[in-house]
Amino acid sequence: MQKYNLSEIMSQAWFWFRNDDISLSSIEWIAYGVEEKTFSACLKASWEKAKEEVQEKAEELKAISTSEELKAFNWAEKKLGVSLDLSDERKFNAVINESKYAWNGTSIWSIAMKAVRICVSNQAA
Repeated sequence: MQKYNLSEIMSQAWFWFRNDDISLSSIEWIAYGVEEKTFSACLKASWEKAKEEVQEKAEELKAISTSEELKAFNWAEKKLGVSLDLSDERKFNAVINESKYAWNGTSIWSIAMKAVRICVSNQAA
């Protein structure tokens, strides 16, 4: 079961409801046919926003699990004979962050090797 930040959902709904500068048309998640800005409409929109964010995060994690960056990081771990206790997302981000400092055209595999070495040195410190 997916957990949501209920406090954030309620805060967002109250913000939309109380703020006179925000009209119904500017709230992206308002259901079609709602004509009056009520707290109920704002709360429903806030829930829709939260559900959309959770779905986007799940899709992002699914894409990471099949990414070339993650495959390269796992390969580099095996090649260097180390096993890091990192989530797939952290491994992916380590390679992406390291690729920012690499020359254009540098192999993702060599970037992953450097990312693994950095992660190993950070854990040792």
